[in-house]
Amino acid sequence: MDHMPWQALVFQSIPEGIIVTGLGLGLLGYYPPFKYVVSIGLINSLFSFFLVRRLPLPFGLHTLMHLVLLVFLIKIIIKKIEWWHAVTAVLLGTAVLGLAESIFIPVLLQLTGLTMDQVLRDTWLRVFFPLPHETVLGILAYFIWRRRISLPAFGTPVEGKRDVDSHD
Repeated sequence: MDHMPWQALVFQSIPEGIIVTGLGLGLLGYYPPFKYVVSIGLINSLFSFFLVRRLPLPFGLHTLMHLVLLVFLIKIIIKKIEWWHAVTAVLLGTAVLGLAESIFIPVLLQLTGLTMDQVLRDTWLRVFFPLPHETVLGILAYFIWRRRISLPAFGTPVEGKRDVDSHD
């Protein structure tokens, strides 16, 4: 298993967790207080860093555990969200992240002449390399939240959006 340095946790993994959570929830029309989104991203990234990534698991299994935990955290912290919406939010946020990575990373590798192995072995390259796509996703998430844009199938009735909190 790849060892993630603490710098990557703080400057890449935690912001990415917040962005993926906010993006997925926003696309479904859920806009909980931002402190809940930050809490979910922070807890999930810390759990992944200190436990999941250290387990001797076959490739891909740590990612599955990471996603399952993210679903549970969303449901636990944002009590009013339905389970299937929590799953959908995680899958949407992760899919958008994967799409952005599949576009940006090959372009950056080509432009810099670096290999992915070189990026992963250098702590600061590992931190700075994802910045372009994470910046774009962060701006997208901000725009979605600011304008209350959601996917049509999940959008809320005209009378209001789902500004949810953790209370019933």
